[in-house]
Amino acid sequence: MSKGSVMPFPPLKSVGRAVLGAALAVALATLAPQARAAVADDPTGPGPYPVGKVEYRLPAKFDPWVVKWDPKVTGSQQIWTEIWARVFYPMGPTVGTTPVVVMLHGEHGTCGKRDSTGKWRIDNRADYSTTGKCPRGYDVTPNHWGYDYIGERLATQGYTVVSINTNRGVNQYKVADPADPDPDLIIRRGRMILRHLHLLGQWNQNKGSPPAFFKRDLIGKLDFSKISLVGHSRGGDAIVSAYYLFNGDVDGWKSSRLPAGASIVSLAAIAPTASLRQRNLPSTLPLGGAAYGVLLPSCDADVFKMEGMRTYDRAVNFFPDQRGNYRAVFQTDGANHNAYNTEWHTTDYYDLAGERPLTHECPGQKKLFPTIGTSEAQKTQALYFVMAIVRSRTKGGSWAELLNPAYDLPEPLARTGRIDRSYFPGTKVNGGLQLVRFDDNPAGACNSKLLPLEGVEGSCRFVPYHSWNSTDLADRYNTWGAQLRWGPPTVKEAPANGYHYAYVVLNNQQPADISKMKTIEFRVGPDCVIKTYYDQDKNRVDACVKRSPQAGEAGSQNIGVLLLDGEGRASNTSYVRLYDYLDDRQAVGLDVPGANLLPVNPSYHALMSSARVPVSEFLRNAEAGFDPKTVRLMLLLLSPAGAHGDNAAGGVFFGDVWATNEPATNMKFRRPPDIRRRPAGPAGPAASAHDRRGARPPRRGERAGRGGLCASRRRAGRAGRRRRPDRRRRAHDRAGQRGRDARRRGRVHAFGALGDHRGAERARRGHRRTSGQGRAHRRRPDDGAHRGSGRRLRRGAGRRLARDRGGRFEMAVRPGGQILGSVNRSSVR
Repeated sequence: MSKGSVMPFPPLKSVGRAVLGAALAVALATLAPQARAAVADDPTGPGPYPVGKVEYRLPAKFDPWVVKWDPKVTGSQQIWTEIWARVFYPMGPTVGTTPVVVMLHGEHGTCGKRDSTGKWRIDNRADYSTTGKCPRGYDVTPNHWGYDYIGERLATQGYTVVSINTNRGVNQYKVADPADPDPDLIIRRGRMILRHLHLLGQWNQNKGSPPAFFKRDLIGKLDFSKISLVGHSRGGDAIVSAYYLFNGDVDGWKSSRLPAGASIVSLAAIAPTASLRQRNLPSTLPLGGAAYGVLLPSCDADVFKMEGMRTYDRAVNFFPDQRGNYRAVFQTDGANHNAYNTEWHTTDYYDLAGERPLTHECPGQKKLFPTIGTSEAQKTQALYFVMAIVRSRTKGGSWAELLNPAYDLPEPLARTGRIDRSYFPGTKVNGGLQLVRFDDNPAGACNSKLLPLEGVEGSCRFVPYHSWNSTDLADRYNTWGAQLRWGPPTVKEAPANGYHYAYVVLNNQQPADISKMKTIEFRVGPDCVIKTYYDQDKNRVDACVKRSPQAGEAGSQNIGVLLLDGEGRASNTSYVRLYDYLDDRQAVGLDVPGANLLPVNPSYHALMSSARVPVSEFLRNAEAGFDPKTVRLMLLLLSPAGAHGDNAAGGVFFGDVWATNEPATNMKFRRPPDIRRRPAGPAGPAASAHDRRGARPPRRGERAGRGGLCASRRRAGRAGRRRRPDRRRRAHDRAGQRGRDARRRGRVHAFGALGDHRGAERARRGHRRTSGQGRAHRRRPDDGAHRGSGRRLRRGAGRRLARDRGGRFEMAVRPGGQILGSVNRSSVR
C-alpha cells in the first residue's frame, strides 16, 4: 500500500480514549509480583528396582520387512541388516508389567580406533555397514551403548528399555536403492524400530525362540499399550517415521505385526534431523495422538539448522492433538550434537581423517563439551528431558512440569546452563484458541494482521530455521512470523512522542472470547540479519548470519501489551510486560571456521520461545466496560520506559498468539547479585497457595507458609534452622505494611510514565531496604499502584484526530465507529 493511503480498521468506537490515550500513557504496567511457580518435580530419581542389562544379537541377513528391495532394479545385491540391541529391565519379585521404551542412535561411524591417550575412540570408518567387519586395529563402534545412562535409570523405575544398534545396512550405508526412495534412510530406521517391537511381542508370548534371559525374566511382562520412542539425530527423525508407519498401518505394522492393543504414546527427539530431502516421505507426514518433545542444542555443528524445530511447529500448527498430548521444546545453550551419546567421543566438527581437532566455538554461549571426551552437563540435560516425557505419558503424575516454562527447573538441570522452553498442550482438551497467525499471506503482505505505526518497520516472513520448505512460499507447513524493527540503524525516522507501537489484528477481525481462558501465549524470538542461500539439494534456506544491529547483548523482548475490544476499550490502563514472563534473548551462534556446511561463519540461531501471561493480568486494571468476549486488537508498545536503554532501538520476531487454559509462565524477579532470595508474593486473601509461599517454593514435605521474605534459611552458622510459620507470617505482614506506607509517601516509584526515566530506572533496579535481621531485600509494589509523572488512559479523551509533526501518522474515528489511518504505510513491506 502506498504511503499516505487510508486503511480501514475493525470497527472501534472509542479509539480516542483507548488508543490515543495509550500513546500518552506510555508507562509500562507495574504488575503485582506473583510468587514464582513451584519447581518442577524431578523425574530422574532412581526407582526401587535392581536392573538387568543384557544384549540380544541375531545373524545379519536380508530382511524384507526392513529393506524394500527390487532385484529388477538393484540386481543381485541385497542389503543386509541385523537385529542387535541392549536391554535394560527391572528385576525382582515385585515387578509387574513394564512399559516398553525403544531408543535409537543416529548416523555415525561404525568402526573406530583409540586416540593417542588410549582413552577415547575416533570413529572414522564405516566398513562394518557393508561387510560386517572392521579393519585390523579398529573396533566395532557400539553406537547403542551411548544412552546407557538413560536406559539404566528408566529401568529402575519399572521400564523395559531396548537400545537398538543399526550399524549394519543403515549407518553410513552408501548403496542407493531406487526401489526404496529414502535418501537419508529415515524410513528404513523407522522400520527397524518396528521390527524390534514385533520381535519383542513374539517373545513376550513365548513364541519365536526367545533368548534365555527373556524366558527367565520377561515373558508376559511387557506392556505394549504404552510404548515410548526415543531417538537421537537421524534416530530422532526415525521415531516420527516409525510412528507414522505404525499409526497408518503401513505394511500391516499395526493390524498384523505388532501385538494387539499396541500404542505409541510418546516421542522424545534429541537433536533430530528433519531433512528436506525427506519432505515428501512418511517421516514428514502428520504427527498427532502422541506427546512429542524435541531437545535442540544451540551449538550443534551437525544438524546446525535446528531441524527438529520444524517438526514441533508442524505438530502444533497443523496437526494439533485431540487427546491432550503436549508438544515441547528444550533449547539448550552451549551444547553440541555428539555429546548426548557417550560413545561419540569426538565433537561434531572434527578432522576424522587427519585425527585432529578443529575449531568449534559457540558465540554468545558457554560451551558444555570438550573437543574429545564426554559432557556430564549434556548427559544431565538428556536424562531429565527423556525421563520427563516417558514418565508423564506412561505412568501419569506431574512429570511434564519439567517441560513447561510455568515451572522452575530442578537445580541439577538449571546448573547445566540456559534452557529455553516452549510448551503447547493438546488443543481440544484444554480449549486453545488461536488469536493470530502470520503465515497465511504471501511474503511481506502483512497488512491484514500487522499494522506498524510511526517509526516501526514490520514484515511477515519465514522465521529462520523454523520453516519447513522455504523454496515454496505456498507450503502450508512453513512457519511464519512478524519481524518488527524500530529505531536506528534500520529505521531512521523517530515517532513524535519517542515511543514505538504496532497493532496486531486478532482472530481474522472477528471478536475473540478470552473470558474463560486462563492465559495468553506469545511466541517471541530475537531479531537477526537474514541471508537467503540454497543448499546442496537446491532448497532455499533462510539463515541468521549476524546478530541484529538493532539490539544490544540483552535483546529487546521487553515489550508492553494491551488488548482492545470491539468498542475500543482497553484491557489495561497500563501495559502488561512480556519481560516479566520471558527472558531477554539475543541470537546465539555456531562458529566452525573453514567448514562448508554453513552459509557464513559464525551462523546464528534465533528460535522463538513461549511466554504465557495470565488473562487476569490483562483484566487487572481494565477500562470500564471492557468486554473480554469481543477482543479485536492487540497493541504492542515496543519501547516502554524502563526497558534496556528504553528499547529506543530493537527488533524481534513475533510469532503465533494463542489463548489457552494452561498455567502461566512463572514471573521472573530482578535482583542484585548479592541478594540470594526473591521478594515475597502477595499475602492477601485472594492470593493462591503458590502466591502465599512467596520467594521459594516449598520442598517436598514442607508446609506452605505465607512469608516468602522470611522463608529462606538464616545466614552462615544458622543455615539449618528455620523460623516457625507464625514468625514468618508476622514478619511478612510487617514488611508488606512498610512497603505500602512507603508507596503512599511516594518513596517507591513504579515504572515512570512519559519522561519520568528516573522513577522507571529506580523501579527496574528494585528499591532496597534493610530488614530487622540486617539483610537487604528488594521491594516491588504489590498492589498495582502507579506513581510518577505519567497519566493513565483517560476515560474522557473522546474522539480525536492525532497527527505527528511530519504528517506521516494519523488516526481518526468517523461517525459509526470506523477507524481510518495511514499507519506508517512506507514501513509495511
